[in-house]
Amino acid sequence: DRIPMSEIKIPVLIFYTENDKVVSVPKILQKYEQMASVQKKIISIDSPDHVLAGDIMSPRTTQVVIDESVAWLRSIGLNPNPPVLQRTKK
Repeated sequence: DRIPMSEIKIPVLIFYTENDKVVSVPKILQKYEQMASVQKKIISIDSPDHVLAGDIMSPRTTQVVIDESVAWLRSIGLNPNPPVLQRTKK
């Protein structure tokens, strides 16, 4: 059984890319709008495909995802530990 989007009231952060070939972008946007959460945010990441973060598949956008995640967590009153969430340079 699936939970109706209108029943989702917990904080929600969604990342997506307009270039996604795995997940339907219109469906992502539709589901986001249907969520009842007042603490929700959706962020479009400029990525060539479905993978939005990771040193191997998406190194260009990994730090963006980290930075946006940390900022959002802080905006809802959580205090993530930045040293843990910083990418290590190789």
